[in-house]
Amino acid sequence: MGMLENYQRFEIEAKEAIKSHESLKLTEHEGSPCLEGELLLSSHGILIDKYTIRIIPTTIYPSNFPHVYEIGGRIIPNIDWHFYSDGHCCLKAPPEEIIICRKGINLLSFIDSIVVPYFFNQKHRETFGYFLTERPHGNKGIAHSLSEIVGSSDLNTLHKVLSFAKERQRVERTDTCFCGSGKKFRHCHKKAISDLVLLSDNELNYFLNVLISTLARTDRN
Repeated sequence: MGMLENYQRFEIEAKEAIKSHESLKLTEHEGSPCLEGELLLSSHGILIDKYTIRIIPTTIYPSNFPHVYEIGGRIIPNIDWHFYSDGHCCLKAPPEEIIICRKGINLLSFIDSIVVPYFFNQKHRETFGYFLTERPHGNKGIAHSLSEIVGSSDLNTLHKVLSFAKERQRVERTDTCFCGSGKKFRHCHKKAISDLVLLSDNELNYFLNVLISTLARTDRN
């Protein structure tokens, strides 16, 4: 899919998203289509707060997340508040983003399931001084996200599960899980493997190296 087709897809999805988020509008920013306006944070029909945002598709959308910016001046973008150096929001760790995009995203689900929770978390930080849920930055954040996917922070288990995902073997739901737990596959690592096989061999190798270097360094400390 070329850049023009990606932008056209974004515009089509933006028109649908606006039906649910009427305070956002489809406009243009530096030659790219974008959604811009107020993101309303509501709970049980009560307006909690609102942030002024801009959502811009990358040239390979939907293979990765659109870039989301807070443009109302409430948040000074920096790594501590989970922003990248160019000012766009750090919404998920790379392994999670890749898996979510390969399962398939559209703009409305992206706003509802990714962007809204992110800004609720920012609201919590502004109110109480800390994030309700927070992940470490950089490689530690990648390691943490993989631990959540696998359901373990043990390096040997993580290495075994990611290595197994790379083998692309077919496993029946009722088979005993490869990890050695003695549980049936469906009750153990089926969900983790179904997510991790969406990553390429190169991505799995990269994340394995991140895990080994990060967790080994943590153990030494």
